Amino acid sequence: MTNADPVTVQKVEDRLCRFFEQELEWDGDPAELVGESALALPSILDSEELLEMVTFVEDEYGIEIDDEELTADNFSTLPDVARLVNRKVSSEGD
Repeated sequence: MTNADPVTVQKVEDRLCRFFEQELEWDGDPAELVGESALALPSILDSEELLEMVTFVEDEYGIEIDDEELTADNFSTLPDVARLVNRKVSSEGD
């Protein structure tokens, strides 16, 4: 990602929705993944898929998610993951 293309929470959510559809072959309604009533990730992902998502996020955004960050607060819902990515990308740009 470049400075000309800021990483917003919305953009991360959109990209993660595409990842769910294309890579994880999730066939649910994308609207169920975002917003206040977003599905809990543990209810739709197994541990292998969760690790696949973490690897994707690290590669896609050039960040490293530390073991201490693999918490329910950061990975309960897709919006939680998007906020974590946004924080990490923003802090690395400082």
